[in-house]
Amino acid sequence: MLLVAGIATVYLTGLHSYLSFEAFVSHSAAIEAFVQSHLVLAILTFMAIYIAVVALSLPGAAVMSITGGFLFGWAVRAPVTVIAATIGATIVFQAV
Repeated sequence: MLLVAGIATVYLTGLHSYLSFEAFVSHSAAIEAFVQSHLVLAILTFMAIYIAVVALSLPGAAVMSITGGFLFGWAVRAPVTVIAATIGATIVFQAV
């Protein structure tokens, strides 16, 4: 029930529209500045959003994976994405 409520909330509020390349490009300067000044917080925030995207089965994980590569480089993005995707998949698996 919580999973369905989360998915409905994301779509009804329009939050899913921020999971696109267009949204990243329009906010890229602010995002890159945040990453440079707060690297650990940026990685943890990226992980939290990635977990939510996977757990709520939102279309955007591929966009986030590519965006993570631009922001953190492949050496950081790869393990962060694998860990976050695994946690998100475990959450949706347990919910279903």
